[in-house]
Amino acid sequence: MRTFIRQPTRLPVEITAVDDPIESCQLLDIGVGGFCCKTDHTIPKGTTIGLSIPSRDQRLHAQGKVSWCRRKGDDVRIGVQFISANPESRLQLVERICDIERQRRLGRRQRNPSPGNTDSPTKPAH
Repeated sequence: MRTFIRQPTRLPVEITAVDDPIESCQLLDIGVGGFCCKTDHTIPKGTTIGLSIPSRDQRLHAQGKVSWCRRKGDDVRIGVQFISANPESRLQLVERICDIERQRRLGRRQRNPSPGNTDSPTKPAH
């Protein structure tokens, strides 16, 4: 049973293993205990990895240990448990990622307003 609630996301992130180069991947969900991401390569269970998340203000960083690695179709999913930072810092990281995801979604809606959106400036008022 999962101890922490996971927040879904689709942020592009970078992960690094100790001697491996940076690999781009997609963050699928994150919680105070860890995260899951989609990548192209398997990473052995127990491998320590670094997570780097680009942001407008600053680049966010965390460290974790691979808990599991599973192939799903052409992709590989890895589950990572945080090993760095105290719970408060990890909570701040999760909150910051949720803010970034919220800003991304808002930006998409503003670029592509839905036809039924009553707040759209192109729709006449009644």
